[in-house]
Amino acid sequence: MKEWTENTTEDGQAGKRLKITVGARRNMKEAATWARFIAILGFVAAALSALCGSAFLSFGALMPGMRVMQPGAIGMILAEAWFFAIAGIVIPAVVIVPLIRLHRFAGKVYRAFETNDTAEIGSALDDLGTFYKYMGIALIVFLLAVAVTAVWLYRYLAPISTTSTL
Repeated sequence: MKEWTENTTEDGQAGKRLKITVGARRNMKEAATWARFIAILGFVAAALSALCGSAFLSFGALMPGMRVMQPGAIGMILAEAWFFAIAGIVIPAVVIVPLIRLHRFAGKVYRAFETNDTAEIGSALDDLGTFYKYMGIALIVFLLAVAVTAVWLYRYLAPISTTSTL
């Protein structure tokens, strides 16, 4: 089995070598391929989301006489349009940073294996780590938002369901 080795170590100890087997190299390239694919799909989804958010924003702006709190179906449609407009613009703005990091990871892995550059592998893994940190924080924020929404809906809808008669 062929191995790709480097003499450098992070802690400066002599005699230790980083060994990347052919199988590990193949797996890293496959991970980079999937990372690039996911990043490109994410860019497309973010662009479509921003486009839809802009369309909803335009829909809300086209009806300046309507109030968001206005009763009736038109008021609810307008309120939903503003919600989707904000969500459609904010979500792509949040997601674009980790997608850029994921795309950079893929490119650096390819370059590292073309040039046998260990420092480039380290930089690629740094980008991947930043991607996971960012997505972890975003997931925590999303779960908190869902929990707050669930509590708010429970508090808002619970009195309605106990007073209604069928």
